[in-house]
Amino acid sequence: MIFEYESSVGVMRIQVDFLKKRYGIYVDDKVYSYHSTVSSAAEAVYTHSTGYRPWDDLDGKVDGPEHLGHWQRIK
Repeated sequence: MIFEYESSVGVMRIQVDFLKKRYGIYVDDKVYSYHSTVSSAAEAVYTHSTGYRPWDDLDGKVDGPEHLGHWQRIK
């Protein structure tokens, strides 16, 4: 399962890591944080708590996708 969101700092992706059994938040093929559910990963993007500083520093300046429905499902 892969979801993508085109943000002002680049394409963000939520993708399952089957070995870790977690969902990672990726930017430019680098993972910045892992979450137990796809919804909690999407919430981390919305709340600017991803571990990806260029995005997280935009908290209060740029709104993120409010829920997973605002992401594009790739797979």
